[in-house]
Amino acid sequence: MITKTNGLCRRLINHFIFFALAIIIFSCNTNLDNKTNQGTADSLQANTTTNVKNALTDINLVDTIRNLMTVSLSKDTFEYEAFYNENSPYLLLYFKTGNIFTSKNKHALTLYSINDTTVKCELNYLTDGKWTNAGSNIFMHIDGFSPAYFNIHFDDYNFDGNRDLNIIFYNSMGVVYSYGYILTFNESSNSLTLHPETIEIPSLEIDRKGKIITSTYYSNPNQTSEEYKIVSSFRWTNNTLKLISEKKYKLK
Repeated sequence: MITKTNGLCRRLINHFIFFALAIIIFSCNTNLDNKTNQGTADSLQANTTTNVKNALTDINLVDTIRNLMTVSLSKDTFEYEAFYNENSPYLLLYFKTGNIFTSKNKHALTLYSINDTTVKCELNYLTDGKWTNAGSNIFMHIDGFSPAYFNIHFDDYNFDGNRDLNIIFYNSMGVVYSYGYILTFNESSNSLTLHPETIEIPSLEIDRKGKIITSTYYSNPNQTSEEYKIVSSFRWTNNTLKLISEKKYKLK
C-alpha cells in the first residue's frame, strides 16, 4: 500500500514538474514574440510617423469616393459635400452626378482639396451601367488663396450649348470680387479643359448676346481718392479667354 502511494506521489510530482517547465517555456516564447512584435511595431511607427495622418486621410477619402460612386449609380442626380478630415478643416470634398454638363450623358464630378493650396478635379462618365474615368484629372493651384475652400457654378461659359464649370476659390473683403477657374466641357471627348488665365479675372459674368465674358473691377477707396470702375471684355480665341476691350468709368 505504501509502495503504491509512493509511486502515485512520484507520478504527480513528475507531472507537476512537466507542466511547470511547459509554462516557463511558453512564457519565454510569448515574451520573445511580444518583444519581436513590439520591435516590428516600433519600426513601422518610426517609418510612418510623418506620413500616417496623410495616409489615413487618403484611405478614408478613397473609400468615401468609391462609396459615393456606388450609391449614385441608382440615382438620377446625386450631390454630396463635406469636410473629410476634422484635423484639417481645409480638406473639402465635393461630389455630383447626373446630367450636369449635357442632357445626353451622365457624368460624375469629384473635386477635393489635397492641401491648402491645391484642388484636384476628377471626371467620370456613365457607360454600360458603370462609371468610367475620363482621364482628365486636373490639379488647380491657388497660391495665396489659402485655405482651399471652393464654390461650384455650372453654366455655358464658352457658348457651345453645354454647361461648363466655374470653381470659385476666393471672395475678397470690402470691394466684392470672386476669383476662380473656368473648366470647359468637351462633349466629344467627355473631358474638361482647365483655363489657367481665368484665375486672374475677377467676378466673371456671361454676355450671351455678345458671346463674351465680362469682368468689372472697382477702385479701392483705401488706395485712391478717385472712384471708378473698369469693365473688361473677353472672347474665346484658340480655346483661351482673351482680353478684347477695357473701359474705365468715373463713378463720381
